[in-house]
Amino acid sequence: MPRTLKVFNGRGDFRKFDGHFYVCAESKAEVVRMLHSIGYHISLRELNTYWHKGNWGDKMEEIMPEDHREKSVWFVPKDSIVTYKRLL
Repeated sequence: MPRTLKVFNGRGDFRKFDGHFYVCAESKAEVVRMLHSIGYHISLRELNTYWHKGNWGDKMEEIMPEDHREKSVWFVPKDSIVTYKRLL
């Protein structure tokens, strides 16, 4: 039986990724691996401390509703209101 996908959201690094991430994955460890694969280095401690689990906002629900979720990483630049870009 496939594992349930979970959603996470958190801020970027204020440099290369100055904005907000939205990640859909099976586990926190997978979130860390997925973010590392796109060049954003985060620790499990940072994910646990600063990121939100279980909610990724109304706009992401429109883009990828719960019944159609798939593993993915999305990013919204800081000064962008509607530009959701899928990175993975």
